[in-house]
Parts: sequence; C-alpha cells; structure tokens
Amino acid sequence: MTTRATARLQLINFVSTPTAPPLLGALAAADYQVINLDGGTITDKSSLMTQAALDMPGFDVSRPQGWSGFEDAITTMLFALEARSVALVWHQAHRMLEGGLTDLITAIDIFTVQGRRIRGQRISFSAIFVGNGPNFPAWR
Repeated sequence: MTTRATARLQLINFVSTPTAPPLLGALAAADYQVINLDGGTITDKSSLMTQAALDMPGFDVSRPQGWSGFEDAITTMLFALEARSVALVWHQAHRMLEGGLTDLITAIDIFTVQGRRIRGQRISFSAIFVGNGPNFPAWR
C-alpha cells in the first residue's frame, strides 16, 4: 500500500528531525520494513561500519571491510529481507557533517547504486537521512 507521503519518497531523502515522525508513521502504514541506523556516534567511515554492524540486519555476522564490503553487505541485506519495500532511516545524519562529509557522500553513493541496482526487482529501497540544520528540510 502506498500513501501520499511514501509516494513522494525518492531513492535518497533528507528530512529534518522535527518533521520525521509523520514520515516514519507513513512508512509503517505503507508496510515498509524500516531499518533504523542510530547516527548519534557516526562521524566517519569507521564509526559508520561499527554502528551498521549493530543496527543493520546481516551486518552483525561479519563486519564489512572497507567500502566494497559495505556495498556487498547492503546488497546481501536487501535481498535477504522478505519485505517488498525497505527504508533505511539514518538518524542524526548531520553528525557526519562535522568532519566526515566525504564518507557521507561515499555512503550516499553506495545507497544510490544499490537502490538503482534493485529497481525493477521485487524490492523498493529508499534511504532517509534525518538530521538537524539547513541541509535537512522539513518533510512536506
């Protein structure tokens, strides 16, 4: 089931923290499997890998080694899930802007490549970066 809110989802989305709850509710109503990534301690590639191993299904089996391993783990995770629609919600993504911008851009690129790769197959994927500041607009 698609709601008006989820119909506006792009592959990559940036959302302000105060306006994220309605979007998260719409994802639940539309039967998305939501994977929450706690970005409170994520400031660079290394801390992203560590937190992904804690929060993302399949990452806890073997921690990804480098960006290539991270990309492989994303692919494996998406195909292992039984959901037709998956949303990765990276909370406090603004923390990466404090010194990990290049790593954030690389992660976004990986999510984009993987999302495009599975488009047309049985899975719909969106990455939602929730944060504070001018780079994270209000969800409409």
